Amino acid sequence: MLFLIGYIYYIIDLIIVYKSGIDRVRYYKIHNYVDDIIGKGFYRETKAEITKMYIGFVSFFILSYLNNFVIKAIYEESVFAIILNFLDLYNSFFILVSLLDQISTITQLKNRLKHMGDVLEAYANCRYTMPGSFEEEIPSEKFKSSRTMMKKKLNSLKCLKDCRYFEILWFKKCYLMMLEQVDYINTLFGLKGLIGILMLLFFIVALFNNFICGYYLNIVMYLCICCEGSYRQAERIVRTADLLITNKIISEELKLSLKELRDAVQSRPVLFHAMHFFRFDYRLLVSIASVSVTYIVICYQNFDYGSQA
Repeated sequence: MLFLIGYIYYIIDLIIVYKSGIDRVRYYKIHNYVDDIIGKGFYRETKAEITKMYIGFVSFFILSYLNNFVIKAIYEESVFAIILNFLDLYNSFFILVSLLDQISTITQLKNRLKHMGDVLEAYANCRYTMPGSFEEEIPSEKFKSSRTMMKKKLNSLKCLKDCRYFEILWFKKCYLMMLEQVDYINTLFGLKGLIGILMLLFFIVALFNNFICGYYLNIVMYLCICCEGSYRQAERIVRTADLLITNKIISEELKLSLKELRDAVQSRPVLFHAMHFFRFDYRLLVSIASVSVTYIVICYQNFDYGSQA
């Protein structure tokens, strides 16, 4: 089964590279354009997060698969079965790399949205409140000490004193360009994500291999957590934009730009999906858990009925 799925993934990659090679170039150009505006202060954080993810999942994969292979090699005398285990190892690792690549691209987008939210929060905390409005300062671990701390944390940005005025004016365009990246990510990984979830459900229902089921379930959980993180960062941008519009003294030009940014985020939210069949979010994990529990209950009832008979 893994042998077949691995080659399906490989064929999908070839088709996507053939059809959307130019889009891949534009994808990285958008990276450079957005980073020139919002700054590159999040690079180290993103690199550390992706590196830890790769080291953790790959190490766990190698150790677990070696343990699984040794057990099969001891109890299975057939040389053909051992060769099939090596082929399963290759295809499982290929599927793993594809899933980690998807998580890496989503992590980069999530941290860009997070950095945009950080810039908005820093700007909101250093602006004066409108007369008669509630004095509200956004609590943030990254900008909790002073304006000097804010300037230190965002020193990679082009700024005018503590005000990121000109950068915020371009945030709507940055967000719309990141939506293009989201569409490309959904095109690149949507079909593979659909096949991967169906594969996981098949393994759970067929009780194919406890290691494979548990391992890929952990990856899907981490993927959904990263996607939910992107959704939360977009909501944070909307909340901070509302605060600036309603409570802070800002120019009409900036207020209009923030309203356009808020409307764009609300009308065109960031969504990661599998060919529009389902979204990658917490509801997907609830659905997988529901299917698993239902099937286990049915198996237990059938087993109990067979024992009584």
